[in-house]
Amino acid sequence: MTDLNWVERKFVREQNLTKADDLWQAVLTAIEGACKSFNTYYSAIGNAKVSPQNGHSILVEVAHRATQTAPMDTRRRVRILFDERTLTVTLDEHSARTVQVEADQERCFLKYGKGELTPDKFSEFALGDAFFTPRNPHAPSSPAPGSWNWE
Repeated sequence: MTDLNWVERKFVREQNLTKADDLWQAVLTAIEGACKSFNTYYSAIGNAKVSPQNGHSILVEVAHRATQTAPMDTRRRVRILFDERTLTVTLDEHSARTVQVEADQERCFLKYGKGELTPDKFSEFALGDAFFTPRNPHAPSSPAPGSWNWE
């Protein structure tokens, strides 16, 4: 490919952003795969269920079984909303986290902070706490700022 000038690079980036729906489908596939694997390999601690809300939103509900360290059944809820330029993730009542949909001259991709996320890494980012940290039923419903830690 020859060197593109800035107008041509801008045009190519904009064209690649039109592929955001394909990226959303890849994210959905990764989330469904993660839930299926969680249900297969971690069924002793809980069950995850994906429910499409509409073409641009899903709800993942994770039901944790009672254990010695968490003596009562609990549920975690993860809402993921896609709006062509962002993915917004909300865990329970915590503040929403936003992942940007960006593009370069080669492809459309997810970006959080300074890092790029693959669809699989996004599913870990969005679901990791819900899968492996049962909700504390005695914790306040509005957590302290910054208590929902994402690396």
